[in-house]
Amino acid sequence: MNFDTHSAVKKFIAAGMKENLAETLVSELQSYRQVDLSTLASKDDTRGLRMELKGEIGELRSELKAEISELRVEMKAEISELRSELKAEISELRSDIEKLDIRVTSESRRLEQKIDSTNSMIKWIFAVSVSQTAILIGVMKYLLV
Repeated sequence: MNFDTHSAVKKFIAAGMKENLAETLVSELQSYRQVDLSTLASKDDTRGLRMELKGEIGELRSELKAEISELRVEMKAEISELRSELKAEISELRSDIEKLDIRVTSESRRLEQKIDSTNSMIKWIFAVSVSQTAILIGVMKYLLV
């Protein structure tokens, strides 16, 4: 499509524009029409770019899924390892508690035996004291009579 510059100048002048202004305006319009349109992207170009981008997005999506899957495997392994360590520590603590319980039970029995022994000794001393008192009372009665 050709641009008739002479006709355009005449129309601008007829509309009340000065001739030199109309010629300058038409000249500028003509220079803009002569711009190299080959540098602009066509629909085919944008369609091709869109397909490339979709492909790259698909690749990134696949890479992300793979990385997420790897992270899940790593996290499961770490969780499993932590569970094992925790179970071992719990088992060790239980063993320590059982040892302490045995020691406490043993010490408790020893103290109970000591208390029983002390009680027996107190009873014996009391019995001896009562016997001695009875003997003294008997001796005093005998001496006083």
